Amino acid sequence: MLRDKTGSLTISDMVDGTVPPSDFLPVKDIPTAGYTSDTVWLKVTLTTDSIWQPNLTLIAQPPFLRVLDIYVPKTSSPGSSQDFTVFHRGTFHEDQQPGTWKLFYTAPLMLPDTNEATLYFRISTGSTVTLKASIATTAGLLDYSLRWMSFSASLIALSVIALLISLFFWLQSRRRFFLSFAGLMFSNAFLVACHSNLLPGFVGATGDILFSIASLLIVLGNLVFIHDQIFPGRAPRWMRHFIVGAMVYNLFGFANLYLDLVPYTAVITPLMLAAILSVLVLVAYYLRIYLRTRRPGSLTALLAQTTQTGFAVSSVVSLLGGPDILRLGERDYWVTMGPFTILMGLSMVIRGNHLYQRRQIGISQRLAQRAERRANVLAEERTAALRQAKTVAEEALVREKLGRAEQARFVDIIRHQYQTPLAVIRNSASTLLSTLPPDDHANRDRLGRIEVATRDLREVLQVSLSRARLEETGAAVRFEPVALGEMLAATVERCRAMHPHHAIRLDLPDRLAVAELRLDRRMVAVALDNLIGNASKFSPADSEILVSAVSQGTGVAISVKDQGIGIPEDELTSVTDRYYRASNTGNVNGMGLGLHIVGEVARTHGASLEIANADPRGVVATLTFPAHRPPG
Repeated sequence: MLRDKTGSLTISDMVDGTVPPSDFLPVKDIPTAGYTSDTVWLKVTLTTDSIWQPNLTLIAQPPFLRVLDIYVPKTSSPGSSQDFTVFHRGTFHEDQQPGTWKLFYTAPLMLPDTNEATLYFRISTGSTVTLKASIATTAGLLDYSLRWMSFSASLIALSVIALLISLFFWLQSRRRFFLSFAGLMFSNAFLVACHSNLLPGFVGATGDILFSIASLLIVLGNLVFIHDQIFPGRAPRWMRHFIVGAMVYNLFGFANLYLDLVPYTAVITPLMLAAILSVLVLVAYYLRIYLRTRRPGSLTALLAQTTQTGFAVSSVVSLLGGPDILRLGERDYWVTMGPFTILMGLSMVIRGNHLYQRRQIGISQRLAQRAERRANVLAEERTAALRQAKTVAEEALVREKLGRAEQARFVDIIRHQYQTPLAVIRNSASTLLSTLPPDDHANRDRLGRIEVATRDLREVLQVSLSRARLEETGAAVRFEPVALGEMLAATVERCRAMHPHHAIRLDLPDRLAVAELRLDRRMVAVALDNLIGNASKFSPADSEILVSAVSQGTGVAISVKDQGIGIPEDELTSVTDRYYRASNTGNVNGMGLGLHIVGEVARTHGASLEIANADPRGVVATLTFPAHRPPG
């Protein structure tokens, strides 16, 4: 390789000894000269062990060179320019390249009949002097063309797919990094299309400018993508200023393509260095994010940026005249583009899916909050309605209690006013009945009906009084110390007057006669009156009714035993139901409320009521009260 800084050397200078062979510097692997405005000569010697294959073609890349002159020797020892076949290629000689779809430059090779031939390449360019050349047969040329077109088309299709995916997630989330990644993928596809000359009509000098625009666009796309990746989070201010400054300088590069204020190399070289530094910053950022979160999206993004950074560093070093580390020449960028697009696209999919899930969670939370607010409003409205209903119910309850209390007082008055006259009427009827002759059946029948009517009327008054007192006190039981002996004696004495045809006896041990229980005196009196009344109603006249009290654990059990008709065994559990009457009561008057009232009194006192048949006949009803303890 020889640099011609003046651009004045010719092919004759190469073969007539003006330029000694020692001026050519040997190169290894792929020769690179970096960005330069010098004219560069390449001297390539081809050797073969047999004879040259027919129909050989020289393939040269890339197409965007200002001047590419290829000198093919006609003889084995050329001595002047007349001994060479010259092919003029490049943007200044596009008329000599057939067709407009120039994926690469080609030149037919008719080599001399010798085992060795030396070719010369004269290159003059303002963009890149990295040149890849190969020799192929016609079949090899066709195969090469197909592989290069497939490779370029695959990269473009991959970029377009990633672009569409990014736009989809951007429309879903409105996150800028999705949009900037879509812009980067567009830049990738545009650069590949320009480099492969897949855009019809953009050839020659126009194509060279278009390729420069694509190169600047890809740098700008990377800078914008890096900016949108890092700065939604927390990053140093100087870093932001650095990337923004690089973007502004990149815009100056676009303007310089048309204004030509400074050489192209003065623009592209700093931009490439800035892009490399920015990519390194992004790799460090993703590494920090991954070490902190361990998320798959951060890992794939880290792998993508690391891959791109490695190839980008290699490519920039090569373009600036350094060694080609990966030995890929200008294809460094194309090789890294595939894995970078796949990995970063996968990262975008993971992040987009994560954002979609977060969005759905946010929507669910907003719906839940809206439902909660609505529920709170409904609950407040319902609570207000319930408070109002409670107030109305409490007022109605107060009125009802007042009415029941008035009813109880009225019943008490009625009972007090009518009980004595009814007793007088009944006793008088009994006395008159005993004085009548046995054969005075008419009067005896009349007096009997009077006696039965007064007894029924007294029972109705007794039951009504009991229900009224029970309902009056059921909501608030008034417990007070009650002397057991005094209460039972008063109850038995009262019932003897009410039931003169039965012998009512009290059996109370002395130690219980002085015992005290915490009871509601009125309610217990109602219960005992009903038990003794039932015993009197369903037992024969002049039979004994025994009222007794015994200790039951820490409490007291009060029993009323009669010698009556008893209760069927299968009905014992039902007789305390309201309005229930045993099947063997016959024509005995009653409303089925007496034992129900007794059961309610027991419940309000936390006591128990047990009803059983006596031996040999009759019924025993037992109320068991706890000692000194009201119900919980």
